[in-house]
Amino acid sequence: MVAKSLKQQEDIRVSKVAGERLPPLASQQPAQQALDADASIALPRMIVRDTAIAPDGSGASVTQQMTLLRDSTARRDNFVVLAKSEFNAVPGINGVTQGSTFIPAVYALEQQFHFNSQGTPLLVPALIDRYPTSTTQTKLDFNQTRSTTTSYGFNLSREQSAGLSGKTPDASAKTAFGFNFGKSHVEQSDFNFSIDDYYIAVRDLTRSPLSRSLIWDFKLADRILNDVFYFGGNERRITPMMRTAYAQTLAAWEMPAQYSGDFTLRAQATITNTVITRSRSELRPDVRRQPTSTLNIPGRLPFLTRETTVFLQSKQGNGSCLVDGFSGVFLANCPVPGSSSYLNTYDAQWQLDADKRYVNRQTGRCLQVDVAGGGVVTAPCSLSLNQQWEWRADRLYSLYNASDDNWRLHVVNGRVRARIDPAIYQDLPTNPNHALLIPWSNYPSAPVRGATVPTLASGTQPLIPNDWLRFRGVNSSEIWSVVPLRQNLVR
Repeated sequence: MVAKSLKQQEDIRVSKVAGERLPPLASQQPAQQALDADASIALPRMIVRDTAIAPDGSGASVTQQMTLLRDSTARRDNFVVLAKSEFNAVPGINGVTQGSTFIPAVYALEQQFHFNSQGTPLLVPALIDRYPTSTTQTKLDFNQTRSTTTSYGFNLSREQSAGLSGKTPDASAKTAFGFNFGKSHVEQSDFNFSIDDYYIAVRDLTRSPLSRSLIWDFKLADRILNDVFYFGGNERRITPMMRTAYAQTLAAWEMPAQYSGDFTLRAQATITNTVITRSRSELRPDVRRQPTSTLNIPGRLPFLTRETTVFLQSKQGNGSCLVDGFSGVFLANCPVPGSSSYLNTYDAQWQLDADKRYVNRQTGRCLQVDVAGGGVVTAPCSLSLNQQWEWRADRLYSLYNASDDNWRLHVVNGRVRARIDPAIYQDLPTNPNHALLIPWSNYPSAPVRGATVPTLASGTQPLIPNDWLRFRGVNSSEIWSVVPLRQNLVR
C-alpha cells in the first residue's frame, strides 16, 4: 500500500481491510510545539502512516510511520528520515502439532529504505540512529524515548514572531529566508515493549545500490534452541513471545538535500521456526506470509523545501495566483487543495530566498521588474535590485527604486504590473513598529479619527498621526496574500 500524502494526516492508522480505524501509533510527536506562534509555517516536515493487517484474521500486522524533515543550517542541508515500525508477528504453525513442536527460532523484523538517486556519485543515505540495538540479554523491558533534533531557517526573532501572531497571517512566510534566528525542532519516538526468552541481533544490509535494510533478528535463547528436550513434547513451557512477537523499531537516515527522488519504506516480518521431532530439530520457514506495509514520500514535495513554498494570491476578484509560464508571468486560478495537482503545480509555487528574490519552483527563475514596460517578468536569478522584494503589510514592494514607493505588485485589467500610476495609487506609510504590521487599525479602509497604529506588544496602541487622515482606502488590486504549503497547513 502506498501512502497518500494528502490523506494520511490524521493521528490514526488506517487498516488495509475495510478502512478500519486502529489506535494511534505510539507517537513520534515533537517534544516542543512550534517555538513561536508562527514558527510551524517554517518547519519543513512531512509525516505519513500506514497499517497492513493479515487478511486471514490471525492478528498479524505491521504499522509504519515515516517522518521526513529538512535539517538545515548555514553550513549543512540534509533530509532526515525517521522510520518507526510496529510489528505484530504471528506464526502460522505454532506449538505441538502432529507429534512435532513448532517454536519461532527467529522473528526477523525488516525495514527497507529504497531511493531512486541519480547522478555520479549516487546520493545514498547514512544511518544515524537505530533502536533497539543488539543485545545478548533475553529478558528486557524497552521503555524509552528517542529524540532527533533538526534545524531550520527563520528570520523573525521570538519577540517579533509572538508580536505578529494573530495580527499578520503567515508572517514567517513573508520574511526572506535566513538563519538570523535559526530554530531547532525535536522529534520524539516513544517505545514500550518487552522481550522474554529472545535476544536481539541487528543487521545493516545493502541489498542493492538503491536499497538499504535494517533487520532486527529476535532470536530464541540458545539455552532453549539447543535443547531438543526443553519442551518435552508438550506446551507447558511455551511462553507468550513464542506465540506472537510484538516489537517496535526505529531507523534514522540522513540524505543530502540535493536529492530530489522518492523516499520509500517497506516493512515486513519473516519467521523461521525450529521444528522439534523426538530428539531432532531443524529450522524451517514459517508457512504464514506476514503483511507488508509500504510508504512513499516524493522528495520534491513543497512541504520539504528549505525556504517556505507559497502561492502568491491576489485579493482582487476571485483571488487568482501568480504563475510563471511559457507566455510570461500571469494570473491563473489557484490550485485547489486536495486536488491531484495541488502539490505539483510547480509553476505557481514560489520561494522567497535569502537574497529577497522570489524564485519559481518550475523554472528556477526569479520574479523581476520589467523596468522598461512597467510589468513583471522572470529572468535568471541575479543580485539586481529589480529582483528583490519586500512585504509591507499585505503589499509586495520591489526594491528596484528604493527612494520611492512607485514599484509594487498590483493588478490592472487582469495583468500583473509593477510600476504604479501615481494618479491612481497613493504612497502609503509603513508601520513604524514593524513593516509586516498593517499601518492603521481599520486598514485597508481609509483611516479615520481614533484609528491607532498597531504595535508588536499588547496594550495601548498610539493614535495615527493627523496627517494620515489624507490617505484613501487601499484597493484590493494591490493587496496580496501568501498561501504557505506545509503539511500541517494544507487548506
